[in-house]
Amino acid sequence: MRTTRAVRLLAAVVCVLATAATLVVQTSSTPAQAADLSAFRAGNIVSDAVYFNPSTMTPDQIQAFLVQKGANCTAGDLCMKNYRVSTFTRTGTNCATYPGGENERAADVIWKVAQVCGINPQVLLVTLQKEQGLVTATSPTASKYRIAMGYGCPDTAACDAQYYGFFNQVYMAAWQFRRYSTLPRNYGYKAGMNNTILWHPNSACGSTQVYIENQATANLYNYTPYQPNAAALAAGYGLGNSCSSYGNRNFFSYFSDWFGSTQFIVTGTIRDWYWSNDGPAVLGAPVVNELTINGGWVQHFQRGSIWASGAGTFATVNGINSEYWENGARDGVLGFPVGPERAINGGWSQQFERGVVYVSAAGSFATVNGINTRYQELGGRDGVLGFPVGPELTLAGGWSQQFERGVIYVSAAGSFATVNGINGAYQQLGGPGGALGYPTSPEMTFPGGWGQNFERGAVYVTADGSFVTLNAINATYQRIGGPTVLGFPKGAERGVAGGWTQQFGVGSIYVSAAGSFATVNAIDAKYQQLGGANSALGFPASGERSYPGGWGQGFERGSLFLSAEGTFPTYNAINARYVELGGPRSALGFPVGVERTVAGGWSQQFQQGVLYVSAAGAWPTINGIHAAYQDLGGPAGLLGFPAGPEMAVAGGWAQQFQNGTLFISAAGAYPTVNGMDAKYRSMGGATSPLGFPTGLERSLPGGWSQAFQKGSIYISTAGSFAVLTAADEAYRGLGGPRSELGFPTGEATTVAEGSRTTFQHGTITCPTTGSGSCTVTRN
Repeated sequence: MRTTRAVRLLAAVVCVLATAATLVVQTSSTPAQAADLSAFRAGNIVSDAVYFNPSTMTPDQIQAFLVQKGANCTAGDLCMKNYRVSTFTRTGTNCATYPGGENERAADVIWKVAQVCGINPQVLLVTLQKEQGLVTATSPTASKYRIAMGYGCPDTAACDAQYYGFFNQVYMAAWQFRRYSTLPRNYGYKAGMNNTILWHPNSACGSTQVYIENQATANLYNYTPYQPNAAALAAGYGLGNSCSSYGNRNFFSYFSDWFGSTQFIVTGTIRDWYWSNDGPAVLGAPVVNELTINGGWVQHFQRGSIWASGAGTFATVNGINSEYWENGARDGVLGFPVGPERAINGGWSQQFERGVVYVSAAGSFATVNGINTRYQELGGRDGVLGFPVGPELTLAGGWSQQFERGVIYVSAAGSFATVNGINGAYQQLGGPGGALGYPTSPEMTFPGGWGQNFERGAVYVTADGSFVTLNAINATYQRIGGPTVLGFPKGAERGVAGGWTQQFGVGSIYVSAAGSFATVNAIDAKYQQLGGANSALGFPASGERSYPGGWGQGFERGSLFLSAEGTFPTYNAINARYVELGGPRSALGFPVGVERTVAGGWSQQFQQGVLYVSAAGAWPTINGIHAAYQDLGGPAGLLGFPAGPEMAVAGGWAQQFQNGTLFISAAGAYPTVNGMDAKYRSMGGATSPLGFPTGLERSLPGGWSQAFQKGSIYISTAGSFAVLTAADEAYRGLGGPRSELGFPTGEATTVAEGSRTTFQHGTITCPTTGSGSCTVTRN
């Protein structure tokens, strides 16, 4: 117990300590920290909780410690790691019964004494070191074991031989430590009061008053009755000045270096983890005692913490521990750790109740809750995203977190990642605060590229680049099938007069006041050729429609139709009438040519006819009527433009034109024009007694005539009159208007002889029975 003994051994002790410190560096992931002697408190060198805690180490942990610290010992069986001694059963008034044993390891003796006397085995190890340097000695001698703890060795006399021997020394020292606390009034240094403590055995060096706060510190002074002065503390393990003493300084230094704090204990499951996982090297010394927290326990150390809960006992260390505390530790978003730190490719990770903490070259970051769930679904660090490179951020309407190759977003739309090229384009547009809003789906793979949906659009990536579809254009694109129908976007959305457009692989989408519609394939090609939205057609006003034999699409000022004949537009009034008639489903069929200007109007050719627009309206001519109309010169001919639809009449068809009517029957296709037409129609046209025309109107001297199935109409200055059946046959047999009778002057009237028709120069009377000859009377 003599302080001068520690002084004489100091040079050897410093050498041994340097060796021990080197071993700590080699066998742990972080170097041991030298004791901070500025933390030395003369009145509280070690706490009672630490000093009197016998459960800090198991026998095997003590043995492992001796092996580590004695790694350089070459003295064989005299090395403490190899030292064995037979002990005997002994009972003392201050300690429980020690059960003797044959050939016990030094580690077993230390542990058993600690248990029966209620002393921390770490206190016994430190005392062995500070008294004789046995723990780290490279070539200890048998004489050192005789006085291993310095027990019975006063500063002023030789050691008492009755206490010789390793077992005797360890047991008696522990017995003494316990006796100090059992009979504290019997000893000079007492806890809970001021004590005069010398700096050195030389009383001339002086003393000072020290308030000893606890029994453990009083024990140290009763065993080694001096305190270190400022020079001793400043010297570390070195020499101070002539008034320096070192026993209690060295106790504090060794204990702090080897086991951490002299103020705090490590017990229970936390202790088991601490010693099973090289806790002093990994975590350093405890900085508080174990704390009870909601759901478990925690103890904090110099480089991390150990947490115990229903999920198990796990430590958080270094970078992971720092990030864990940044997130509120157990009371934050992560909850308790539920697994150990793991080394992964490029870094480390640790699982918690509600997330994971990752450490990489980019830093330490946690992934929690919805972001963590999505991250793990995507493969975590080994998936498409790589390590997190930033913390979770709170955004308007959601959260996000940056990773090496993308970002995960959480919003009311769900939790989704944006990766690589899609993420690049998304960020350029401002991310969630930009035009697209939050992602609403995972990335999707298409033949030739990838796509992802967002609140107000989508992003697509192909070999041609990254392109965005937004708002109404995107809605239409998705509605009609996206890349599988239109192909991928080939450029960005563009503004055009009155709207917007975007080009795709096999078509385009346009947005205007008319709506949002796509033009596809051949219709799109023709539309672009015509000038697109800047053409006479304007913007699309409907989607593409399928018809028997082709397709069609409506635009603001017309339509485009596609058939085997080609792709042709219909415009304005022609288009309106064509659509009204049923478009390609009408009798006209598909257009086969473009709109043409004709005198006084416009026309367009279709598969079965032509549609005309003029002051008379918009009317088609179809099939036979159309052919006859064209033979007659069409709009430039004698009929002019159509003025009404084709109509079915008994036995044929008729259509009204500006200058007359065209009739088709078994008798042929013939028009009635001008005055002839007026007279014919006034009589009922094809339903009149005349029937259908059978020839064209003929010009005669003084007038005109036209033959019908049951008579003729004659026009002259005398008027317009029909001559029917038998009378007409007799009239024409005489030479008609060229005969002596001249032109008719009235319609047939009924007389006693039958029916009589008057002429300029006579009459023709025919029997009504149809039998007999007509009588001609000349004036």
